[in-house]
Amino acid sequence: MRTMVWNAQGLGSGRTFRTLLNLKQHYNSKNLFLMETKATHLMMEKLRVRLGFKGFYGHPEVQMRHLSWTLLKRLQGLSDLPWLYIGDFNEILYNFENEGGVEKPQSQLEGFREALDHCGLEDLGFSHPPFT
Repeated sequence: MRTMVWNAQGLGSGRTFRTLLNLKQHYNSKNLFLMETKATHLMMEKLRVRLGFKGFYGHPEVQMRHLSWTLLKRLQGLSDLPWLYIGDFNEILYNFENEGGVEKPQSQLEGFREALDHCGLEDLGFSHPPFT
């Protein structure tokens, strides 16, 4: 099974959409995850229906992330099959993962860790470049 993950940086043009469609067909990808699309909810719903994809994106606003973790736990309960989440959770597990900036409150990190633990998910890590 092939999975495509694309940091799209915007999906507003027809050319970008056609490129995405061609890549999906060329690689016969069964899974597709787009991030940083800068697209409206309506546009993403149209893409989802047309291309048949799902994804998860942690809420960009810190005070709303608990809703993302609640959703993640609910999704886990929908199936007993193995699952893989690829994408941007907009969160770190531990403060040592943060390169620069202010240290995050432990309560913020704890919510994310608890959701991953509840779902039986593990962080596979990443390799540089450190910023997307």
